Order: sequence, then C-alpha cells, then structure tokens
Amino acid sequence: MNKGLLYAILAYLLWGFLPVYWKALQTVPAGQIVGHRMVWSLVFVGGLFFLQNRWSHFINTIKNKKVLLIYLSAAAILTVNWFIYIWGVNAGYVVETALGYFINPLVNVLLGVVLLRERLRPGQWAAVGAAAVGVLFLTIVYGTLPWIALALAFSFAIYALIKKTAPLAALDGLFLETALLFLPALLFLFYQEYENDGKLESPRSQRSSTTDPRCAGFPQAGNIISGYHPPLAITRGPVPGGGVYHPALPRQARGRRRGG
Repeated sequence: MNKGLLYAILAYLLWGFLPVYWKALQTVPAGQIVGHRMVWSLVFVGGLFFLQNRWSHFINTIKNKKVLLIYLSAAAILTVNWFIYIWGVNAGYVVETALGYFINPLVNVLLGVVLLRERLRPGQWAAVGAAAVGVLFLTIVYGTLPWIALALAFSFAIYALIKKTAPLAALDGLFLETALLFLPALLFLFYQEYENDGKLESPRSQRSSTTDPRCAGFPQAGNIISGYHPPLAITRGPVPGGGVYHPALPRQARGRRRGG
C-alpha cells in the first residue's frame, strides 16, 4: 500500500474521534485549547527530535529566511483552522465542521489540478464528481450557507498546498511550525492566568474540568500523532485524487447542528 495513503487513513481515523475529546473540554474557551495544543505539541515533537537526533540538520535548514516564511505562513493558517474547528465543535456545529471536511478534499483536488498541474484519470474525475454531488446535497439539506465548513475546507486546503511544496520533511516541518507558535501561545496562556480567565487551575473548593487528566498535556501526544500523519500523507504522495490531501473527517456528522 502507498505509504501516503496509509498515513492518510490513520489520520482520518484519529481526527474522526477528536470531536469527542473537544466536547470533553467544552467548558474551556477554544482559544485556550488551541494555546495548550500549540505548547504541548512542541514538547511532544521536541521529544521526538531529541530521540532521533535531528537537530544539526534542522538548524542548518532553518537558517534560510524563505523556509521560515513558508512555515510561518503554514503555522498561521493552521492556527486559524484549529480555532475554527475547536470552536465549531464546542459550540454545537459538529455537522457543519464535518461538512467542511467533506468539502475539503474537493478543494484539495481543485488546487492540485489548477496549481500543481496534476492530472486525474477518468475514473478519478467520476469519483470527484460523485463526491461533489453528495456535498452539494448535504449543503442544500443543511439549509444555510455553511461558512464554518467553507472556512475549514479552504484554510486546510491552503495549508496542505503549502506543506506539499515546503522543503522540510514532515517531522521537521511540524516541529518548526509548533516552535513558531510556541511563544505567542505561551504568552497568551500566561496572560489568561494572570487575568484569572485561565482554565489551568481552579479553586480548591471546586473540581474544574481542567484538573481532569484528560485536560493535561498527556492527550496532546494523540493530537500530535493525528497532526503528524497529515504532513506525512501530504509529503509521502502521490495520493490518489490530487496532490494536496486532507486527513480530517469527523465521523459523528449525523443530525443537524444544535438549535438548527
């Protein structure tokens, strides 16, 4: 089996269960969840870097300002995507976030064909057409403009396109992205704690959801695995159906959004 396809399947499975995890943290603001995800991501990926002794090659590579700019752009877009995704799930828009990840592969194929000059076989065009009809039907049934879905689809498609053309290996690129996001995220979390808006600690008389082990740094390893497979799926191509590929497909997309 093509390694890119295998990594994509693993990423789809991991990402599909993530909304269950975010729901367990729905008392925590989305911005803080994203901040913790950035911070603990660097800790986990840094550990992998240490174990694999990749530092010397990595340091030489990032001296190139163009490389830093590429990954800074990718990190910024990924932050927007993470925030919209987590906020959407915790606000009750699970169906719309799922729809975004139905739409995303179509956007990926479009970018792959238009910008990367990739060609699809007739059978692949037929599959894309069938998927497009299904997405159109779901959008009509949803009954309103799915702006969350569109934002997720296009933001991750752009991110995937950047990663497809980026020069670093999957793990190196992921480490650089998380390193660029680490300091702003850490400062944001410290500020939230200073303003007593943080969720990392709670009064002794109360048991906050953030004191639960699920909300500590340990689950971030699972999140990073799901974040690690997408770059692998993208860079280990070719993957059938277009060069830019999205691995996230929330699986509990059944029923309308809350209050809809």
